[in-house]
Amino acid sequence: MRLRMFSVVGEALHFSARRMETIMRVAWLPVVLLLILEMATAFSLLSVVYNRLITFEDAHTWAQAQKAFSNVIQQIIAAIIINGPLAIRWQIYAVLGASLVIQSILVASFMAPLIRLAGLGEAPRPGVVRLPFGPDQVRYIGASLLAILIMALFIFGPMMAAAFYTIKYILQAIAEIRYAQFPNPDSLHTINVISAGDVFFDAAGLRPLSRGLPLLIAAPFAVGFWLLLIAHFHPKNRAAGAGAPNILARALATLAGAAAVGGAFWLGFLVWAGNVDPASNMSHLFAIAALGAMIAYYFNLRLFPYVGVAVCRKSLGPGKTLRVTSGFNIFRLFALLVMIFAVTLGVQILINSIAFPAIGATVNYLFAATDVYTRFVNGGEGSEWVRPLFVSIWNGVKIAYNIFWLFFTYGVSAGLLGRLYRDSERTGEDGDLAPAWLRA
Repeated sequence: MRLRMFSVVGEALHFSARRMETIMRVAWLPVVLLLILEMATAFSLLSVVYNRLITFEDAHTWAQAQKAFSNVIQQIIAAIIINGPLAIRWQIYAVLGASLVIQSILVASFMAPLIRLAGLGEAPRPGVVRLPFGPDQVRYIGASLLAILIMALFIFGPMMAAAFYTIKYILQAIAEIRYAQFPNPDSLHTINVISAGDVFFDAAGLRPLSRGLPLLIAAPFAVGFWLLLIAHFHPKNRAAGAGAPNILARALATLAGAAAVGGAFWLGFLVWAGNVDPASNMSHLFAIAALGAMIAYYFNLRLFPYVGVAVCRKSLGPGKTLRVTSGFNIFRLFALLVMIFAVTLGVQILINSIAFPAIGATVNYLFAATDVYTRFVNGGEGSEWVRPLFVSIWNGVKIAYNIFWLFFTYGVSAGLLGRLYRDSERTGEDGDLAPAWLRA
């Protein structure tokens, strides 16, 4: 089964544009609550961090509050990485956890019926003020969590456990080795007995081993991922007529491709970090991070259609999820996601950065003309209501457009997941289970 990129992208965009009335009817209340939740989360977290109630009196604009919230989140992440998760107060976890739970419920309330509309043609129930939560929404949340847990438990969990126990046993093995240290080179009477573990990462003779140890730990996972890629691109997982299996060519091609992608991640980390010696321990850690990022992206792409499949099939079973991303379809899925991202973000940037400033110039002319007219009829004195009115109307237009585009992007996501579900159920290369809304 070959994934048709332009057809999938076109249908996702077409679904959102054509069904915008339904999307807005189903999603307007949850989206409004999501915007309120975002503000409540920001001010609640800031209040917990600063141990006092933070309101708009402290952050005079929402932009200032957002900036402070982003800075606090970055500090929390840095503290977790450096000092561990126990270094963060439980109140912070409570605020973020409650926000995540409520956000998941709100998003699931409208995404689940929209995915079923895109995948099966099943129209959402009538009504304007709706906030449904039932089995479909539970499956949406459950499928999203399962995709994360699969990577956490079966991919990165074993990697972290292997690294932990390897270092633990090495340190235990050298714990009984003792070194005699002479702190005063002019006297042989003062002797300090230290263990090999105390000098393992500092002794010049052991430094190459200590630097290469993380890479040695990651090597089996790199080999395992390479073998997985060799199996992934087997001819039986590609389109019909892919040819006879050639394991040597496939092994070399996957090795070169994985090395190129991993190297790109590694270079990206080095550029992000600044001046880092490629032979340093930090560079080695970046190499392991590049391997982890590459594995994460692979499984993210493989499991991407799962949410749509679970919602449309009314089951958390995988169904034919992996069929959609088998063989070279994984590259096609990545390419169509890039295309959708480029279209939605590109239009957003064009409107906000080019169209709105251009239209704003016209609005300024209208404001100036209105101000001149009011001065003319008022004997040279301007009316105080003119500027606030124009500012309010113009800001309202910009806010309305961005909320509308938010609806559109949610609709595109639902249309994409619905189409990927139908592709997973296709019986042939050209067959398609088009829903009623697309056939009409």
